[in-house]
Amino acid sequence: MPTEVYNMNQSRSYTYSPSDNVNGKYAEIDLTNVVKIRIECYGGNSVCGDGTTKSCGGYAYGELDTTNINKLYIWVGAKADGRVGGNGWGKGGNSVHVSNNMMGYGGGGASAVSTDPEDTDKVLIVAGGAGGGSDYATTTATGLTDQYGNPTYTTTFQYIRGYHGGGWSGEDPQFLEGIYTDPTKNHTGLPGTQTGPGLGGCIHNTTPNESETWYACNGFGSNGGNGRPDLDADHHGVTMGGAPGGGAGFYGGGGGCVRAAGGSSYVAGNENCPKKHPDGYKFTNSGSTVGGNQGGNDDGRVVIYILSIAQIPSQEMTSTVTVFERLKAVDVRIPYPYEPFTEMEFFCTDKYGRFISSKYYYK
Repeated sequence: MPTEVYNMNQSRSYTYSPSDNVNGKYAEIDLTNVVKIRIECYGGNSVCGDGTTKSCGGYAYGELDTTNINKLYIWVGAKADGRVGGNGWGKGGNSVHVSNNMMGYGGGGASAVSTDPEDTDKVLIVAGGAGGGSDYATTTATGLTDQYGNPTYTTTFQYIRGYHGGGWSGEDPQFLEGIYTDPTKNHTGLPGTQTGPGLGGCIHNTTPNESETWYACNGFGSNGGNGRPDLDADHHGVTMGGAPGGGAGFYGGGGGCVRAAGGSSYVAGNENCPKKHPDGYKFTNSGSTVGGNQGGNDDGRVVIYILSIAQIPSQEMTSTVTVFERLKAVDVRIPYPYEPFTEMEFFCTDKYGRFISSKYYYK
């Protein structure tokens, strides 16, 4: 990424798109001479099959003194692509293919900014991605038969969004009316928090059977957990949902059966975030919102506002140029001593020190 040149006393914003970090790659920004910025991060969303029912990634923001920071590294969390979780600083979990006609969706990727692309402990700010949802299928008998005398059925879909990402913990799971009669069985993962990733599977069972696939659905690190094709109450192997993936985040959310959990956000120095940046960097005026990526673009984004740059003192510079031909245009290029200068005042004299009017030259 080319070095950026900042104008004196000018604020500028930069927006990065997921194309800058395909397959988890990062973008780089040079902050030489920049002393204060504001960062806004949005995590990736996850959209159901109707194209409108969605769970949203989180929003995290804050102002940062960058006097001692020359470069920052930026990851943008992409939205889920069908069953595949979005890339980013953390990757959203994938939906597991199930044996019925239900469809689950991957989790959103996490957006983040760090001072070191090789050290995850040096992340400054993270916006968690959304957990995936399901196209929940309900099959009912029509009371009619086909040409062979077999009963016929009709299938209708209920589009159920995943849980939002972001905040200091992703959105809390809630009971779904009309899906399950037991309010403790949400068939979802738990959200990522400030201290660890969310568990996968059904939250009503606190002691998962290791012979099943519960642990495979846990969030891990910054990544969301993969979906779980859950079993019915008698463990007959009946799938209960679309097996969506959890959202990525500071810690990833757990994958689920019908709904998956979102990842958590993080802002260094915020009182709600116990982890400290190893170099002591702290944001001011910071916060995070669950499901804050409500814009028209379901991909995440990172926006950096340049609030202040270093004031470089003025300096006098004398340059001697000898012209031997009269009545002929002469192109004279004078190098600027500092890149941030956008203009320079000057005047010309002849060899005797007599002032030459500006009507005889232009700059």
